[in-house]
Amino acid sequence: MKVLFAFLRFCCIMKAVILMPKDKNIHSGHRDRVRERFCETGLDSFADHNVLELVLFYSVPRRDTNELAHRLIKHFGSLPAVFEASVERLMEVPGISYNSAVLIRLFTEVGKRYAMSKQKKGVVLDDMETAANYVSGLFIGDSVESFYIICLDGRNKVICCEKHSSGTATNSSVTIPFVIDSVTKHKARSVILAHNHPASYARPSYEDVDITRRIKRLLDEMHIHLIDHIIVGYDGKCVSMSASRMMSEDYGVN
Repeated sequence: MKVLFAFLRFCCIMKAVILMPKDKNIHSGHRDRVRERFCETGLDSFADHNVLELVLFYSVPRRDTNELAHRLIKHFGSLPAVFEASVERLMEVPGISYNSAVLIRLFTEVGKRYAMSKQKKGVVLDDMETAANYVSGLFIGDSVESFYIICLDGRNKVICCEKHSSGTATNSSVTIPFVIDSVTKHKARSVILAHNHPASYARPSYEDVDITRRIKRLLDEMHIHLIDHIIVGYDGKCVSMSASRMMSEDYGVN
C-alpha cells in the first residue's frame, strides 16, 4: 500500500507539473527582472553574457538563454566577436537557430546604421577628436578591411562619405584613380581618408604610409588638402597619421 500511495502521489505531482503554465517554473519572473534591471540601469551593470542572455529572450521563448550566451562567448572568444560573426557562423553554435542568428547580427547592423545616420552631410570635422569619432562609427561590426573617402568643403564640413572598397580581414584594394575621381566629382576642398584593421591594431603599415603619401602628392598638385588618414584597429582605437607625422615625407618608416 505504501508503494501504491507513493506512486499515486508521484502521478499527482507530475500532472501538476505538466499542467503548470510554461513560464511558472524555477526561473519564474527571471526574465522580467532582467528586463526591469535593463530599463533602470541600462547595460552598465551587465556582464557580457547577460547582454546576450537578454537579446536571446526575444528569439528563444522558454529555454535558458544564459547557457546559450555562455556558449556563444566561449565559441567566439568575446562579445564583440559574437556580434561581428555572420549568420552562418552563429548557427554553428549548438542551440542557435536561424532566428537567433539573424537577431544577433541585426543588433550590429542597427548599431552601425544608427551611428552613420548621425553622420549626415553638414557635420563639421574641425578637430582630431571629432574626426576620430565620426570615422569610428563607419566600421562598427566590420570583419573585413574597408576604405572610406570623406570629402569636405572649405570649412571642413562633410560633403560626402564614400565607401571605396572592402577586402579580406587584412587587406583592402585601394586605387588612387578612384580617390581622385571621388574628390573631383564632389569638388572637395579637403579630404580625410579612413580604413580599418579588423584583425590587428591601428598601427599603419608600410603600405598604408606609402599609399597615403602618394595620394597626398597628387592632391597637393590639385590644391586639395589631405587633412588626415585615420586608421581604426580591431579594438576600436584610432591612429591619426597626421598627428603621428607619418604623412610627412621626412618621417621615416620601418
